[in-house]
Amino acid sequence: GLDDVKLLVPPVTPAEAQRLTREVMLLPDLESLSFTGISKRYWFRNLALWGLLYLPAILLAVGSENAVWIVPAAFVLYLLHAGLLYRSWKCKGIAVDADAVVVRHGIFGIDYLVIPAHKLQRAKYIQSPMMERHGLASLQLTVASRSVVVPFLDSALVRQVIDYTLYQAESSNRSWM
Repeated sequence: GLDDVKLLVPPVTPAEAQRLTREVMLLPDLESLSFTGISKRYWFRNLALWGLLYLPAILLAVGSENAVWIVPAAFVLYLLHAGLLYRSWKCKGIAVDADAVVVRHGIFGIDYLVIPAHKLQRAKYIQSPMMERHGLASLQLTVASRSVVVPFLDSALVRQVIDYTLYQAESSNRSWM
């Protein structure tokens, strides 16, 4: 039966795991990539939007008898939230390697999403009028397993990434399955 089946998983060091991963998947060397961060306008926009949510709560609390502790607590909470938004902004970025686009994001830890260019199914250029005024755009890349958006990048960079990835997807003879 199934109770007799044993699975042995040998322990590996991080260096061995990296080597094994490279044998199975051709991944770029993440340490050597030059990431382009997103615009600080992303952080300012999020600060303003969240501030619009905190402000009515603070204004309602000002008239109450508990305002002595609610207003400072809400302000401290907003400052902590602003710190998390800042950390999220600093972690977001994109890099293009020979065969892949690497998207970086996170708050406490940094996650890397590697998208092989030949597996790209759709690339989308997203731009609002406010972003256009500042030369910014968002990039959406879609593969079979997921879709990822990298916001507030330089619009010229977004066009270059789209052109490059679509060229790789069209000209590659490799299967995207």
